[in-house]
Amino acid sequence: MGEINTMLGYASADRVIRQVGETIGLLIRGEDLACRYSGNKFAILLPDTEAERAEHAILRINGVIGHTEFAVEGHHHPIAVSLESRVVGYQDGDTPESLIERSWAAPLRSAA
Repeated sequence: MGEINTMLGYASADRVIRQVGETIGLLIRGEDLACRYSGNKFAILLPDTEAERAEHAILRINGVIGHTEFAVEGHHHPIAVSLESRVVGYQDGDTPESLIERSWAAPLRSAA
């Protein structure tokens, strides 16, 4: 997003981030929750989902986002976005903060 900020400004980058969030929202189940929690970072909660299925869902989301060209009014070229993701499972006693903290230590997955 830093590149978009530099080229088009913060307002345009924010519009792209919103479009990414809307796209993620279309790709998850009704019981799932996607939220933007910091700058260009999203958290996607997949309740009652085993790790393997969660990884599959995240790979699918990464693939769709990676192949989607986002548009910003006044900019004539489509904007490509790539995602990096981490998958962590809920553990007894987890808080939102502990899940996010553990996610930073989890293996990084780049979109293919």
